Amino acid sequence: MALKRRRHRPRYPDLATYIQRTGDTQRRIAEQIGVSQAYISRVKDGKLVPSPELAERLAAYAHIPLDSFYRVYLLKRGAA
Repeated sequence: MALKRRRHRPRYPDLATYIQRTGDTQRRIAEQIGVSQAYISRVKDGKLVPSPELAERLAAYAHIPLDSFYRVYLLKRGAA
């Protein structure tokens, strides 16, 4: 019996890299997650940390580590 090969999904370090490498748009991500495009923009730019629930949904959607949102936010603040 042959094993099925699983498709490897790349992991991206953060939301900005995901958008840059995949060409996905903030608007499309927002529609899929159920938030505004402005919200996605603020998260991507490290101006806002999403709620734990939204962070989980974004991380799963974009194949990024859950802690990336906090890391980007802290880097923008000069705290990391």
